[in-house]
Amino acid sequence: MLSDSGKVGKRLYYSERLVQRVNELYHDLTATEYESAPPETIEEEKGRWERVAKKFFDTEKPLTVVDIGTGTGFVPLAIAHLLKKGDTFICTDISQKMLEAASTRIAKKNLPCDFKFVKIESQVPLRLPLETSSADAVTLNSVLHHIKDTRVFLREIDRILKTSGLLLISREPNRYFREHKFLWNNYQFLKYLTLSKDTVYEITVRTHTKKILRFLYSRYKKDNIFVRDDKVTELINSILLQEKLVDAPLDTDEIVKITDIKASEGFRPDRICPTYELVYEETYNHLSSVEAAYSNSRIVKKYSRWLRKIFPKYGYSFFVVLRKPKTFGS
Repeated sequence: MLSDSGKVGKRLYYSERLVQRVNELYHDLTATEYESAPPETIEEEKGRWERVAKKFFDTEKPLTVVDIGTGTGFVPLAIAHLLKKGDTFICTDISQKMLEAASTRIAKKNLPCDFKFVKIESQVPLRLPLETSSADAVTLNSVLHHIKDTRVFLREIDRILKTSGLLLISREPNRYFREHKFLWNNYQFLKYLTLSKDTVYEITVRTHTKKILRFLYSRYKKDNIFVRDDKVTELINSILLQEKLVDAPLDTDEIVKITDIKASEGFRPDRICPTYELVYEETYNHLSSVEAAYSNSRIVKKYSRWLRKIFPKYGYSFFVVLRKPKTFGS
């Protein structure tokens, strides 16, 4: 029997339904500890959102902003203070636990606009529970790479956006970075040279030595880098098996792969919505995870700035603002 996951030739197939459900369960179970990026990285992303929002949200008319994939509230907490009384900020997520965490955090702030919290139900095809042409702007922060069927997802965003509405997409993997031989090889070399914990873990997966090193770390090291959400994996599998979405349990690495279904592929920022007008584009993080791991290093920062100056369109991550035209092409 081939369930929602199974072998198709040498490729592993994951259905749209399974990808949605794994994302929902994973983010429900990790909502309380989801902010895992270094503080410097979070502050940089927050500053970027605030800077871009100031360019496009300065208007006297009432605004309705829809944040899709709100998580624990990063985008609204970064930019909602720029809105005004009479504006509406709608926070949406497929994870109810994430929405609850966001609501709690936002309630502690004295923000001027009105807030609504709307859960996106897991369903195929995916549908956003919002009215057609109801949003002046839609924001996505580190969301698109979690979506398998991005065509349907973007059509839903187009449906809820008003004509001339804005779509802001941030912190997504740039395919141009992967396709750039120098930048990609430069990153791979530095990653293995620095041998961070994530790199050690990746090496053990590729060399099939994970079980051996897991045992050694658990026996001799207090900091066991190989214990990765085993309880979360167990809980997710128990639900997936009960719902008959899988025939056999998924391991932790596979669950991470499913939640980040498009991360390894990435996106070309100028081709996400070909018929939309690209009104703002910024790429950054030219050293990928090396830059995040060594965010306090002056040498790394200086080298990254030099790469950004030479290759402004080829950073690992991107932030784009797109404007909806009168019609959305197929």
